Amino acid sequence: MKKHKLTLLIITMLVFLLCSCSQNSPVLPSDMALSGTWEDLFKGLWTGLSDNYVFWDLDDANGEWDKVYEEFIPKFRELGSIDTSNRKKGTILLFDSVKNLSDGHFTMNAFGSSFSPSDYRILKKEHPELSDQEVLEIIYDYETLYWLPDDMLYEDSKSIMENTFSIPLTTTLTTTLVKTEAFINEYGDLYFNWSGESGGTMTCNALNPKIQRRTPPYGEAIMLYSSSHEFGSVTTYDGEILDFTSADAYDDLEGSFPGEAIYSYGPYYPVSDLSWEDKEQKLDSLFSDWTLCLVLSVNPEYDRTDKVFRKGVNLKMLALCGITKETDGSAMVDYTANTVYFISSGFNFFPLKDQAEMYQFLMDFHKFKMNENAAGMILDMRGNSGGYNADREILFGDMFREPHLIGYQKNKTGAGRLDLTQEFPLYIYPEADFFGNEFSDIASKPVVVITNTATVSNGEITVLMVNSLPNGGQTGGVTLGANGTLDGNILTYNSGKFSVGQYITSVYTPYGNIRDTNHVSYEGKGLTPDEGYEENFNSDDFSKGKDSRLGKAFEWIKDHR
Repeated sequence: MKKHKLTLLIITMLVFLLCSCSQNSPVLPSDMALSGTWEDLFKGLWTGLSDNYVFWDLDDANGEWDKVYEEFIPKFRELGSIDTSNRKKGTILLFDSVKNLSDGHFTMNAFGSSFSPSDYRILKKEHPELSDQEVLEIIYDYETLYWLPDDMLYEDSKSIMENTFSIPLTTTLTTTLVKTEAFINEYGDLYFNWSGESGGTMTCNALNPKIQRRTPPYGEAIMLYSSSHEFGSVTTYDGEILDFTSADAYDDLEGSFPGEAIYSYGPYYPVSDLSWEDKEQKLDSLFSDWTLCLVLSVNPEYDRTDKVFRKGVNLKMLALCGITKETDGSAMVDYTANTVYFISSGFNFFPLKDQAEMYQFLMDFHKFKMNENAAGMILDMRGNSGGYNADREILFGDMFREPHLIGYQKNKTGAGRLDLTQEFPLYIYPEADFFGNEFSDIASKPVVVITNTATVSNGEITVLMVNSLPNGGQTGGVTLGANGTLDGNILTYNSGKFSVGQYITSVYTPYGNIRDTNHVSYEGKGLTPDEGYEENFNSDDFSKGKDSRLGKAFEWIKDHR
C-alpha cells in the first residue's frame, strides 16, 4: 500500500513539474502564428517585441506597448483568417502597430512588404500634409523613394565624388551614335545597362569603363588612385612601390623597369582613369595629397541582346582621404589649408585590412593624420551606411594612446522589457601594432563631422566619437537616429532579429542600446549639428558642384582653431 502511494506521489510531482515547465517556458514568436489568423499573428509580433526589443526604456515609460495591444487586438480579431482578400489591410495594420518604435534600424518584412518606423518618421516630417494612413499606404505600395528628402536620395559618397570632385564613378555615360562603334570596340567585353536611343545619343548607367578595364575577370578588386602616383605604380617582390613616369609606360611593364623583379601592377593605378570624356577630376584643386580607394566586385553578367556573358563590375565601397593645400582661391569651396579630409561609403575596412591595397590606403590616411602642421580634420559621413564595429580601431585607433570613451551601451539580460544590463562603457582602443606604434595628435585639434539624413549606425557612432573630443563638432544635417548594435538574435542575445511564422519573415532590430558620453540616447531622434552650423541641402546647387555642407565644415574648422 505504501509503495502504491509513493508511486502516485511521484507521478503527481512529475505531472506538476511538466505542467509548470510548459507554462513558464518561453514560446517563440513563430510558434504563436500557426493558426493562420491575424489575431495570433499580431500576438506573435507583439510578444516577440515585448520579450526581444532592447529600447523599451525609451518606448514604454508609461505602458505604451500594452496600450498598443489593447488598441489593435480587436482590429486584428475582426479580420479573422489570413487570406488574399485582407492582406493589404492587415499588413498596413501591422505597420501601424509598430510605427512609433524609436529603433532606427527596425525593419519588418511581412507578406512581401517592408516597413521601417524611420521611413514613417521621415515622411511625416517632410510631408506634414499627409495623414498616417496615407504614409503607411505609400510605404506599403513601395513608393517611399519618391517622398524621401533630397539628401537621402542625392547626397552620398558616390554623388560627392561625381558632383563635388568631378569624378565619374557610378554615373550616366552618354555616347553619340557616331561614337558607339568605337565605344563598343574599346569596351565591348564589359556589361552596360543601355537605355534607348534618344536625340541621337545612347546612354547607360555604369561604372566608369576606364576603371572597369583594370579589374580582374571575376572576384573582388581593391583599386587605389593617388596624387603621389599620377601615372600608376608597380610593386616589386621586395614590397617596394615603383612609380611609372608617363601614361604610356603603364602598358610596358617590363620595359619600364628593366632588371626589377616585378610582383604586380599597383597598388596605384593611373589618375587619368578618374576622368571620362570632357570631365576632369577636381581633387587636385583642393588637396595637396590624396588617395582614393575603390572596392569592386566582378561577376559575369548576361547580355540578353547579344546573348553572351560580359564582365560586370559593381562598386561595393569607396573611401577618400587627403590633406588640403595652400589656398589660391581657385577651389570649389573656401577651405582651410592643411586640413585632413576623410569620406567613406561605409565601415567595411576590417575584413580587407590585411590586403596590400587596403593596408596601403589605411597607411596613407594615417600619414595625413600624422602631419604635424595639420589644422584639423573633417570626417564626411554623409550617406554612410555603417558596418563593422572593428573599423573604429582600424580608422581611428592611431588617434588615442589610451582607451577613449565614446559612449555607453545596455544589452538585454532576459525576456522582461526592462531586463537590461547596467550601462557599460564603449571605447575606441589604441591600435599600436597596425600603425607601427605611431600616434597622431589630430584628436587634440579641431575635428568636425559632416552628416545628413542618411548618416546611419556606425556613421552616427563616428559623431559620438567626434562629440567626445575636446574640440569636436558636427555640421550639415540631422542624422537618421539608428545607433543600436546589430547582429544579435532572439536565441543568443535575448534580443535582436526574429521572425513570426511564414508571414512576418524578418523583424530586424538591434541587441545593443547605445547612449553618448552624457548618457543621452539619440535613437529615433538623430544627432543635430552644432548651433549655427546646420546647413540645408540644395540638390540643384549640389549637382552644379556647389557643396555648401563641405563649405560649412571648413567654416567650422576656421572658427575653432
